[in-house]
Amino acid sequence: MGKYSWSGIPEKFKWCATDASGLKTFFVNKPSMDDRYCEWFTRDEDYHVYIGGGSYTGHWEHSLEERPKLN
Repeated sequence: MGKYSWSGIPEKFKWCATDASGLKTFFVNKPSMDDRYCEWFTRDEDYHVYIGGGSYTGHWEHSLEERPKLN
């Protein structure tokens, strides 16, 4: 089982991460970690912030997950 629920998340989003403040964000492309601001980012404009339950509860630096592949 993964770190996040991908149910209902559009297929174009392939990555998810939670920043230090607990904000969960889904990304089209793999994001980079910004230690200075304790968050994840991409240069893409096509990302989606999802605010809701089930956020990752571990340390934010270990929150990045690639969307699970379906068999």
